[in-house]
Amino acid sequence: MIRPNLAFIPSRYYETLLDVLEERGVDREAFLREAGIHSPLGEGRYLTIDEIERLVLLACAHDSVDALGLTVGSRLQLMSHGALSVAALTSPTIDYACEIIIRFFPLINPLFTLVKIALPESVAVRLLVRWPLDPEAERFHTAAMMGSLYAQLRFLLGGEIPRGAILEALHPRPPGLPEWVDRTGVELRFGAKHYQLTLPSHFLEYALPLADPRAHEDAVRGCEALLQSLPDPERLSVTVAQLLRSRGAPYPGLEETARALSLSSRSLRRRLDEEGSSFREILEDIRMEEADRLLGDDELTITEIAHRLAYSDSGNFSRAYRRARGMSPREARSSRGGGR
Repeated sequence: MIRPNLAFIPSRYYETLLDVLEERGVDREAFLREAGIHSPLGEGRYLTIDEIERLVLLACAHDSVDALGLTVGSRLQLMSHGALSVAALTSPTIDYACEIIIRFFPLINPLFTLVKIALPESVAVRLLVRWPLDPEAERFHTAAMMGSLYAQLRFLLGGEIPRGAILEALHPRPPGLPEWVDRTGVELRFGAKHYQLTLPSHFLEYALPLADPRAHEDAVRGCEALLQSLPDPERLSVTVAQLLRSRGAPYPGLEETARALSLSSRSLRRRLDEEGSSFREILEDIRMEEADRLLGDDELTITEIAHRLAYSDSGNFSRAYRRARGMSPREARSSRGGGR
């Protein structure tokens, strides 16, 4: 399977990895520079799979991959996840909360998918990798994700996991696991066929104390909106937009963009049309994003901005901006308190 060359993985959860490393004496900024990541992580910042791999492989030089993954995962408590936290906590039962976490798991890490599998007397929540990863990076992530899932269930239950819970991993038991791993009350099985957490079926009927239908409905709507806003690596229009942003003005045309994506211009047009989009629409959206940013710089004239965005003159730029924003560039700048 071909890996997408798109920044679509929310970076804010990797801040927890940086926190753990910083506690161990690692300089955060120097570490990011060495990993080839040149801007801070956090809300609204996305990473590519290549960037994630560099970050994780460099981090694993400071500790064993499994120990580091479990430590990071155990800190990703349910309350770390915003609207998803509220949606899970206000669910009527553990079963419903699990469904919510599975459904909106891409908000946590779209590199993976969670699926629920019904067994004769239990239910397994299985972790699947969506794209091929470096084996060490995959192992870190699976340890972190399973550790996080365990931490979230503990939070939902007020600290207790029922007898009969089983946590399975594909690889043999590694040396150097944190001591708390064997005190969880969960049976650990290494060398298994899957990464999964198995729970007794009756446990899923447990009623949650914070169940609230109205708050739950509002939180689910919030999760749906967040999910829609995530870059989708399987949509070509998202890839095209990111390519144009990365190249900047003067922006590449249709044919150059198609070549960069190893497509013919005809295939690019057809596939964008199938998604209800077009190259021209995407290009104009990107130009308007950049126009909004440049209008915040009062040192630039409207003519200079038009030139930077590769419009033939300021009149064409102003007409395009008015179509997109409902006001002229000058009016937009004035509304922000700027001049020129």
